[in-house]
Amino acid sequence: SWKVGDLTEFIKFLQRQQAYSSVLLVMDDLDGRRGTAGQLVKVYTTALFAISPYFSTNEHIDRMEIAWSIMNQMDRNHVEPTSLTFLALLNIAQGSATVLETIRQLERRYPNVPWDREVFHTAIYACRRGKEDPDKVWQSALYLMQQMQRKHRIKLTSKTYAAVLEVFTGTGKIPIVRSIVRQWRSSRGASRTGREGSKDEYEDRIYAAALNACAKVGDYCQATEFLQEMSTEPNLRHCTALLRAFATAGRDQLVSLALDSMTRKNETPILLEVPGCQDPLYLPRIDPDLVALNIVISTAVKAGRYDDARHLFDRIKRGDFVDPTSCNDITAKLLSPDRISYHSLLAGCKNPEEAVRIIKEMRLSRRHRFGSIPPNNVTYAHAIQVCQRSDQPDLNRVNLLLELAKDDRVEPTNFMFGSAIWTAQRCGNLDRCLELYEEMEMAGCPPNDVTMNGILSALCDSGDRARALAMFDHIKSQRFQITAVTFKRLVALIESDKDSSTGEKKEYLMHILNRMDENERQAKIGSSVFSTLMYLHGSTGDLDEALNISNRIVGYMDAPCLRALLYSYATCPENRWFEAVELLHTSDIIEGSPGPGLIDQIALSHVLLACSKADKFDEGLSLLQLYGIPTNKLPASAPSLSVVAMNALIASSGRCGCPDISLALLNEMHSRFGIRPDSRSYRSAVVACNQAQHRRNCRFCDGRDYSDDEAAVSGLEWWEICLALLLRMKEEGLTPDVQTYSSVISACEAAGQWQRALSVLQTIIDEDKSGEKSLSLNLYCWNAAISACEKGGAWVEALDLYERMLEAESFMPNIVTMNSLLESLDNNGQREHAQSKYDEGLKLGIISPWKWTKNIDGEPIQALDLHRFSAAMTRAAIRNIL
Repeated sequence: SWKVGDLTEFIKFLQRQQAYSSVLLVMDDLDGRRGTAGQLVKVYTTALFAISPYFSTNEHIDRMEIAWSIMNQMDRNHVEPTSLTFLALLNIAQGSATVLETIRQLERRYPNVPWDREVFHTAIYACRRGKEDPDKVWQSALYLMQQMQRKHRIKLTSKTYAAVLEVFTGTGKIPIVRSIVRQWRSSRGASRTGREGSKDEYEDRIYAAALNACAKVGDYCQATEFLQEMSTEPNLRHCTALLRAFATAGRDQLVSLALDSMTRKNETPILLEVPGCQDPLYLPRIDPDLVALNIVISTAVKAGRYDDARHLFDRIKRGDFVDPTSCNDITAKLLSPDRISYHSLLAGCKNPEEAVRIIKEMRLSRRHRFGSIPPNNVTYAHAIQVCQRSDQPDLNRVNLLLELAKDDRVEPTNFMFGSAIWTAQRCGNLDRCLELYEEMEMAGCPPNDVTMNGILSALCDSGDRARALAMFDHIKSQRFQITAVTFKRLVALIESDKDSSTGEKKEYLMHILNRMDENERQAKIGSSVFSTLMYLHGSTGDLDEALNISNRIVGYMDAPCLRALLYSYATCPENRWFEAVELLHTSDIIEGSPGPGLIDQIALSHVLLACSKADKFDEGLSLLQLYGIPTNKLPASAPSLSVVAMNALIASSGRCGCPDISLALLNEMHSRFGIRPDSRSYRSAVVACNQAQHRRNCRFCDGRDYSDDEAAVSGLEWWEICLALLLRMKEEGLTPDVQTYSSVISACEAAGQWQRALSVLQTIIDEDKSGEKSLSLNLYCWNAAISACEKGGAWVEALDLYERMLEAESFMPNIVTMNSLLESLDNNGQREHAQSKYDEGLKLGIISPWKWTKNIDGEPIQALDLHRFSAAMTRAAIRNIL
């Protein structure tokens, strides 16, 4: 019985009563009724506007299906929509995809209905309401703006540009924002609206949106440029966006200077010098609101300037700032800190005592008639975190804060308990950790990853391996995630267990690895487990097991895992150096490397060891030239090449007959790589030179002519280089060992420099007597010196050395000693002395020409065995027998 014209007012009444379902029933009843098209389209349009709020409280309902059902009803009743109907339909749409699809359907179904700019404005705003990729949202907004101009010939206004720019607020697409602002400024239709000479009413919104986009990414230079090009004086909204841009960029000093400029006491302008901007910035004198002040407090806290943040906070408490919304009133309202102010202050506080004082201050605010700000669970969580991160963690105040929260009937959260548990962990109080965990369960607060990692860390720190592993199993059974730091603590506990063998440690770590989920088996989380297991297998030479462990890593290896695997190659009893080299060549993208395209230097050291072990020093040299990084070019925390690897390469070069390369490597250790050589470095180089000196005594050796080597070309002898290295070693404060001395003496002996050999030997003896060093000369040093005397014809000195050897308590002369001594005496015509020393050697048991064997009949007999005797000693033996 209702007239069609009266339904419009009735639908508006139902909307005010929030009776949205009744609106839909009215529309069902309207289907098939007759009326003028103008009246009916107004009813349908009003209905679409009326049901729009219904979907915000019922998100599970398909809003567009209901909206299109009304449009379909209009088609059945031959009611053509208007642009206002389109606007109402798009007001219901959410998300750019839905908006674009709705527009395409409307253009196809109603080609004759004219479009106006308000429809497109509504469509642009509707794009922002969906939960979509931000890139799709701003791209759709730009597409709609282009469709207005190109397809529908609708002139853009300032409102259009403002709508599009507000879509860009959270995207950070500054170049596009700058382009839109410039297009708006150059557009004739967007320059001014209204009466001649009046300001554009949308300029405020346009620049506010542009400044907020700059604030999102911290582009304060572009924000400054926007403020300078405004035709009107910036207001509080613009200045707040500038503060946020400074804060996002971490320019805390600029934030403070901008606030000082805004709150200056006189009208004298203060020009703000902004780095990166040519012209200084002028900010008007304006009263900041609490949002702006909180930005300044938060920025100071993040910059570590807690005292400045506290000073500003105290100024707000004293009433130094006026609420800008009430500054025109007779009695202006003063600003006071809100909960965000307190939370920002607590976020930078480092003193547990002050954190408790702030909490008590907030609790006392409940006495105020207005502006009461009692602490909530977030406040208490911040305060407990202060106690946790303090240099001296304060568990007593944590307990106090938990009691205060209980008295305030604040519902505890897992953030509060998590911080409390970690505080107890830092204090080494395992019992309190477990008590807090029980209190957490009794309070009905479900634990999270943070709390469980805190308890496991406390158990690891206590040294109780069994309970720590049991807690680990419990955590994994509850499907909680273990953090990288906790894994390191658990692995360190197992490694430091002196009661467990290497095999048992492997079992514990394999148990942990088998319980780790796919996320934890990424190198960035479980690296400590993987690397330690591979190191343990490498220490026993089990490379294949180490490879099996590495294959269980999800994704790429990091630097510690690569080091551990290459260590296993270095200790492998088989020569698999080529696999290590191949692995190293593909590891320049390993996380934790010194830089892009750079190889981890410890990993390189392990490969150098593998190559040196296989005497592939040429491969090692190539790798060193390719990937070796000088210490001064490495980041401060990056490890450098190991001395052990360089020593191994020096020794390998010497073993392969390239002492010149050994010397070059010794010099490059400090000059190129910044590594100080140790005594082993010099010993390896001396051994290499000694071997080269012995090879020079032969015209050809192993198919190579050593008579024309580098030392000979340079005019130096290898024995001279040995002596020079010995001297240089002492000058650098290093102590030569017995092997170094014996190699120097042996080089002198090979060159026939018996005086030099005796001088070195005497140096060792003198140092032993003075007690300066205790080297415990070995038999090789004495034998080399006697051999040098033999080659130099110094039979008296050789005889003296032999007598001194007999006086030594730690060793006796051997057959090598007697051979050299008797050769020296015999060659110099001292056959009586030679025979006498031979007879003496027989009595002392140093030598014996006889050995037991069996005759043809199998009977034991003594036979003369002279194959180890020199010619001189053979003659002495025969004379003795005869």
